[in-house]
Amino acid sequence: MSRSTWPSRPCGCTPVTARSGSRSTGRRSRRSWTTCTPPSAPGAGRPTTAPTRRSRWRPSTPCTDRWPAGPQNRSTPDPPPSPRPTYRHAAVRNEHLDRSGSAGLSLEVSMQLRRHGSLFAGLLLASSAAVVLDEGAALAATTPLTPLSSSWILPVGGPESGSAPALTRALNGDIVMSYSTGLEDSDAAVRVRRSADQGVTWTPYVQIFTGSAGVNGNAAVGMTTLADGTILLPFTAGRVYQRYTNRETDTYVARSTDNGVTWTGTTTPISLPAPWNGADVLNATYGRIVDLGGGVLLMPVFGTSTQTPLSGPTNAPLSNPVPYQAGVFRSLDNGLTWSSYARIGVDDNSQVLYYNLNGKLPTAVSEPTVTRLRDGRLMALLRYETVLQPHAYFVSYSSDSGVTWSDPVKTPLIGRTGTLDQAPCSSDLPSGRSKLIVGYLDFNAFPKLAIRQSFDDGAQWRDPVYVQRPAGSPTTGHDYYPDFLELPGNKLLVVYTANIPGVGLRLASQTFQDTNAAACNADLTSDDSATSATPAFFVKSGDWSGQSWNYSSRHVVGSSTTALSVLIAAHAQGVGCSGAGVQAYEDGVQLNPSLSFAANQLTDGDTIELRGPIWSGFTTAGYADADGGWLSPGPVLTADPSVQHKLMGFPKYCDYRAALDYHGRSIGARFTVGSGQMVTGIHFRDSDGSWSIPASAFTVWKSPDNRNWFQVPFSLSTTTEAGSGRSILHFTGINTAGPYLKVNVNYMSPSGYQVIIDSMRADVWVTCNVAGNGCAAT
Repeated sequence: MSRSTWPSRPCGCTPVTARSGSRSTGRRSRRSWTTCTPPSAPGAGRPTTAPTRRSRWRPSTPCTDRWPAGPQNRSTPDPPPSPRPTYRHAAVRNEHLDRSGSAGLSLEVSMQLRRHGSLFAGLLLASSAAVVLDEGAALAATTPLTPLSSSWILPVGGPESGSAPALTRALNGDIVMSYSTGLEDSDAAVRVRRSADQGVTWTPYVQIFTGSAGVNGNAAVGMTTLADGTILLPFTAGRVYQRYTNRETDTYVARSTDNGVTWTGTTTPISLPAPWNGADVLNATYGRIVDLGGGVLLMPVFGTSTQTPLSGPTNAPLSNPVPYQAGVFRSLDNGLTWSSYARIGVDDNSQVLYYNLNGKLPTAVSEPTVTRLRDGRLMALLRYETVLQPHAYFVSYSSDSGVTWSDPVKTPLIGRTGTLDQAPCSSDLPSGRSKLIVGYLDFNAFPKLAIRQSFDDGAQWRDPVYVQRPAGSPTTGHDYYPDFLELPGNKLLVVYTANIPGVGLRLASQTFQDTNAAACNADLTSDDSATSATPAFFVKSGDWSGQSWNYSSRHVVGSSTTALSVLIAAHAQGVGCSGAGVQAYEDGVQLNPSLSFAANQLTDGDTIELRGPIWSGFTTAGYADADGGWLSPGPVLTADPSVQHKLMGFPKYCDYRAALDYHGRSIGARFTVGSGQMVTGIHFRDSDGSWSIPASAFTVWKSPDNRNWFQVPFSLSTTTEAGSGRSILHFTGINTAGPYLKVNVNYMSPSGYQVIIDSMRADVWVTCNVAGNGCAAT
């Protein structure tokens, strides 16, 4: 559980020996370092004396510019383990995490999209290599949480609704619960109740914010008790013009100094740090404020710092859509002011909006839930949704008290509305080790609310235990937005939202029994043995910053004796890095593909980066998914290639295969013409000599900035390549200086992909009016 008196520094100023880690979760070799900077300063928690990097294999011949040099020093190690925390008050030991959030793609729409094709096939075509490593495999649970009693807090037959509850332990031992009375555009209020009997009964509510006339209060899983007993409750109030995409939002941090009885800060919003300090922002708080000690707090938030009003009819696309991002506000004075912002992640290369029966929904990153690991690091779990990858979770870590964060990487969790925290028995483990729990709406078992456990800081998760509604309850709908609180005797209180058709949103709770100290440590030993023999890795593309997260990262599990070359063959294509010469790196150091994971000193939770030869051709190809509508048999998406989003996936290090006719995809090129040159054609080489797409499905677009697109006329013709028999599609009659050009295909064949591009480097090119500068004449 989150604690009230974590040390104010993630590491001290005396020599310490600690488990080191990569930018992911690594727990492997032991290192020593000396001093650390204060947590409120840039670089906080980073050692000022660099650890000794473990030896790595390198090629016997010097690397040339065929390989990106990359940093040769390993990334900054994790802070040393914090001492087992002590608590100002025994009750505060049970103080917990919070959450809030937005609704996402509905199940009905998700099912509808599935009917219209292989929605989750991803950008890249399957690798021809046999996949011998499991993607997203989960460990079997040895000692799962034991379900105990369950009850309604806001019952089905009652008049009151509630959503996204948050729990914390007051200094006097009471449990305090906050919640909203509705969702996005329901004029919702924010309310608080208290319990003096461990959640069995609750006081009448106190309403601390009243929604009205389109102003919606949103408190989402986010209360925290500070060491002095002050309770902080962040929430937002937004005037909604369009669900999820257009509203004006104010952020509040309510405070109580009398154990949740009365509250201040409910009428005056806080001043937001840059870049969130504009007049119109679309943001939400989510998850518990993290207390780093010494007055330093982190408040998780998500949304956009800029937005553009809707143009045209209600379901029209935004004129300049901006993707959601997730990050943390930082306070240096126990939440009185919030002075800076650190971004955890934003997917600048995802399509920005997707459409369902309720209109537009924002895509990519939202609902960050942050917890402090017992080795001093911070861990953030990020909800990630796009039209082609709904319901995913990515994870990021910080070793400097939230100043900087690692590149988010994909987890095996498939769901939404999650909460991350420490399990009750976590404090019974050795210093620096954590037993984490995550609760979320599990889309592998919809509509169930799952709780999973991890002993390796989120690299692998045990099989889920499912929350059960009270006996005799309706069985329809789904359960989501949980929060946790530790009860005496290593018990766990779970409160959550039950969304019941015909009834609405209600709150319920269930108690679970966690293991005792001996069993928890036995599970840790067993888990360490299992993850040592069968480690999990986060695999990502070397072109991470140039393409969507969905196509840049995978979570794989395999035997430690497996050769690294097997992973490269099986998963390079899946993260957009195929073709000859792909190699693996960890922390900038090249690995030996002929050796096993163990021989390469790779351990559970490491991040492996795949890179290929550097590309410097005149034409660099890219793609944009869901860039226009697709038909099968009728319109499913109604996006617009002129405004939807930019081309991405330009392969500097990594080549890849892609289908042209995939869910409204655009494929195009980036180029720089010489003096007097204009691009007059763009050309695609198919993988074979047979394809069938109506000419009316193609449109061609040019752009000066990869954001604003303008349609151009063109002529379509095809030729057959001598020798190979492969078809080449020629789009000519174009006249542009670029530097961006794309072809959109509003078509999806009922009998498989029609045009498959084997290499985005070799099979996509442009031609010019005048040859030269690396561009051939059309």
